[in-house]
Order: sequence, then C-alpha cells, then structure tokens
Amino acid sequence: MNDRAIRLLRGESVDRTPLFPFILGFCAKNGGYPIASIYDDPERSFELQSTTHEQYGFDWGPIYGYASYGTWEFGGEVRMPTGEYEQAPFHTRFPVELEEDVERLTLPDPKQAGCLPLAMEFSRLQEKQGTPISIVCGGTFTIAGNIC
Repeated sequence: MNDRAIRLLRGESVDRTPLFPFILGFCAKNGGYPIASIYDDPERSFELQSTTHEQYGFDWGPIYGYASYGTWEFGGEVRMPTGEYEQAPFHTRFPVELEEDVERLTLPDPKQAGCLPLAMEFSRLQEKQGTPISIVCGGTFTIAGNIC
C-alpha cells in the first residue's frame, strides 16, 4: 500500500483516486506463471502481485483469496485453475449435497482446512513486508452458498 492509499484511509486529500484492481490471474500471467500459482503458492503469489502492482503503479498491496471460499474448508473439493479461461479455484464437489449432509458439517480447523493454511502463510508475508493483512473470505451468505 502506498502513501496515496494511506492518505485516503486517513481521510486526507489525495491527488487521484487510488487504483486497486482485482487482477490476481493477470499477475500470474504477467510474471510468466500459471494462474494456479496465485492460489497454491503464497510466496510466489505475493512476489508476482508485488511486482505487477509496482510495474503498473497500483496503490494497494497483494491479497489472498477467491470466491469459492467455504467449499474446500468445510470438506468439499475445489480445483485450481488450469484451463485457458479459468481464473480462480472453483467447486468440483460441495460439502453439502443432500439435506442430511448439513448435520455432518463441523467447524473447520483453521490450521488445516482448505486454503486457510495458505492464507495464513500469505498473511505472514504481508506482515513481514509491512503491507495490509487482508484475505478475501466472502460473507456469510457467500460461504453458505459455497457449502451447498
């Protein structure tokens, strides 16, 4: 995060609106890596995003997350992007497929469940580099929708 974004967050005047594009897949491609590396390799993801943000003058720092959060963490399955048009991990099996599956849901262990260990590693990199610690996990209804 640069001075412009910090000033905006403090309510101070800025010379222009800060630019914070959500372009995770582009960061991978820009650095010559597969898009999956943004989601399954926190160190490379952080590096690729940092380099791209600096290259194009973006005002925020690297982030971790994707829209399918909840599926993998609650026992479903996601697949990392590999196809030409795939931009993020996506559901391949939901943890709740039948009504009775709801009763079997348990709270995920944040040290082991789904992308949480990767997100935690990414957050440690954010802290080490002095960038805002932020991951994208979605809201309550998004997570519920990603479970069934």
